[in-house]
Amino acid sequence: MIPVPSDIDIADRILAGLTARQLAVLAPAAGGVWGLWTLLEQWVPTPVVIVILAPIAAVAVVLVLGRRDGTSLDRLAWAAITHPRAPLSTDETTGSRLRLRWPVTGIDRSGLVDLGARGFAVVLETSMVNIALRSETEQAGLVDGFARLVQSVPGPVQVSVTSRPVDAGRRVRRLHHAATTLPDPKLQAAAAEHADWVSRLTTDAGVRSRHVALTVTGPTPEAAWHAASTAIDACAGFGVTAEVLTGAELEDWLSTSIRGTTC
Repeated sequence: MIPVPSDIDIADRILAGLTARQLAVLAPAAGGVWGLWTLLEQWVPTPVVIVILAPIAAVAVVLVLGRRDGTSLDRLAWAAITHPRAPLSTDETTGSRLRLRWPVTGIDRSGLVDLGARGFAVVLETSMVNIALRSETEQAGLVDGFARLVQSVPGPVQVSVTSRPVDAGRRVRRLHHAATTLPDPKLQAAAAEHADWVSRLTTDAGVRSRHVALTVTGPTPEAAWHAASTAIDACAGFGVTAEVLTGAELEDWLSTSIRGTTC
């Protein structure tokens, strides 16, 4: 019997439990440390060489093996180096409100975004599908459905994926309240313990949720709403639910994205 991992997208382990990418990062670092060791040990006492080279080796190991929010640290470090650092076109947040400057000039309650001379936009939050777990026929159908979406919507379509911490505070409070209504003390204790576990899971483990949004545009409000309606129908064609973000929901989404939780 050949074991099949639950995450079928996981990278193959090539050597010593390391992937090809991890080996590509670790091998040059190991070679550099070895070369410096060979060079320095001729002139410097061994303990001093160890003190000099240990931090370099430790950084390489941490970059290769460390992870944050499901992404390896070497990828995060590379993204930090290569990503252009441009000033954000926003002011600081004030409370729950976000004051936006160019290119957004206004957002009404219905969710219509005024882009000034660039026209108007509507943002749709969509459900997600796992294409990796589908059969080849189903995968082809999903790809065709996405192609129909892109081709049917007039104007450009932007796909945004954001990640944010899960706030289970309200659910935990409801669980604690429900626990007090149970007739048996043992059931009350079990329910309270479960509520505490949910609280620890979301705070200590750093559980995050992903949100996918589509942004469609149009030269007029009517054209933007037509593009949104077309996108909703096209998404429904391959099993994805799309809903328009209202003004308040869109403001919260933009605020979360600008704070650096975009993936």
